[in-house]
Amino acid sequence: MTLGESIPVFGSWFQIYFIENNGMAFGMQLGGAFGKFLLSSLRIVLIGFIIYYIVKLLKLDSPRGVLTGMALILVGAAGNVVDSLFYGLIFNESTFTSVATIFPEGGGYAPFLFG
Repeated sequence: MTLGESIPVFGSWFQIYFIENNGMAFGMQLGGAFGKFLLSSLRIVLIGFIIYYIVKLLKLDSPRGVLTGMALILVGAAGNVVDSLFYGLIFNESTFTSVATIFPEGGGYAPFLFG
């Protein structure tokens, strides 16, 4: 599937599109290379705050559901950081007939912190 391509699920009423979000929520961007670096740095700092909050919740003996929810938010945020740091740097793109390889020969298509 290539960028912008879609797969019809229920005719034209419901389709799955392949798109990429180059920024943060709702596609908002800070602009340019500095914006990408700033956004990546901000994500890392915010993960630190989430960890601090989870530790605080543990000390307060918070309900298990609250801790589970915060843990899910934390691992989702960590996954987003890994994507933003290494996207295009470690893995090459995959196709239906091939699987992405780790550390492609020609390198990825995005430098570190600019994925």
